[in-house]
Amino acid sequence: MDRLPPDRFPEVASLFHDGCPNAAMLHATLEGRVPGIVIVDNASQPTCALLQTEYYSFTFPSHPIPPTFLNQGLNHLLNDRPVMLVWDPQHADQPPPEAQKTLERKQLTGFDISSQPHEDIQVPVGAMLSPMDSGIIPKCSWHEQLVHAMGSIERFLTYGLGVCLIKNDEILAEAYMCFWGNGQAEIGVVTHEDHRNRGFGALTARHLIELCEERGLDAYITCYTQNRTLIKLARRIGLDHQRTYQLHLYGSDLANEIDDLTRHQP
Repeated sequence: MDRLPPDRFPEVASLFHDGCPNAAMLHATLEGRVPGIVIVDNASQPTCALLQTEYYSFTFPSHPIPPTFLNQGLNHLLNDRPVMLVWDPQHADQPPPEAQKTLERKQLTGFDISSQPHEDIQVPVGAMLSPMDSGIIPKCSWHEQLVHAMGSIERFLTYGLGVCLIKNDEILAEAYMCFWGNGQAEIGVVTHEDHRNRGFGALTARHLIELCEERGLDAYITCYTQNRTLIKLARRIGLDHQRTYQLHLYGSDLANEIDDLTRHQP
C-alpha cells in the first residue's frame, strides 16, 4: 500500500471510470486543483487506487477494484480519517464492505444551453447577478464549505467560479462551481432563507451553468434523494436526466456529521 505524491496523481487517472458519479470532484483532485490523497497497490506500477478528497473524505475507487485492495485501502485510510466511499452499483462487480451507514444520492444532468428559461426565471427589479470575489465570498452562506472544498478563498478565485444574486447589498441566492475536470463541472446552489420559493436559486444556478457551458463544461448537480427541493430546482432549469448512486460511510464521526447535514436539508 503506497501513497503517491500529488505530482504523480495524473498517472493514475486512467484507472478510474470516466462515468463515475461526482467525476468532476475526482478529476479536480487528480489535476491538483483541490486537495486530496491517492493510495495505490504499487507505486512503481499501480494497477488499482483509492483517491480521497479533503472535502468530506469523498473516496473514489479505481475500476475495477479487487476486493482485497479495497478492504486494505479502506482500513489504511481509516487510520487517519473517516471515509465516504462513492459507489455506483451499476458499474460494480461486487458490493463494498459493510458500512456504518449507506446513503442514496442523485446526480442530475442534461442541460441544453439552447433551451429557453422559464418565464419566471428572470432577474428581479433592482437585483443583479454578480460574480463572486474576495469581498463577496465572506458574506456568503457557504463560504466555510467553499474553503473546506478548495483549501482557501484564493484557490477558489483561481480555479473555481461563483455567482450571487444581490439586491441592495443583500445576497439573495448563491451558486458555486468548485469542482471541474474531464469536461464536467459540479455546482451547488443555496437560496437564503428569507428569499426562498421565488425562483432565485433557479435563476442563479442557471446563470452559473451557462457560464460553465461557455467554458466547455457539462454541469450537473448532486444531492441526497430526500432533497426534493433541489431535485425540483434542477429539473426546472433543464437538468432532467438523473442517476442514483450510493455513499457508504465508514467512521462514526463522519456518519454523525452527515446525519446532521441531511436533517437540515429541505
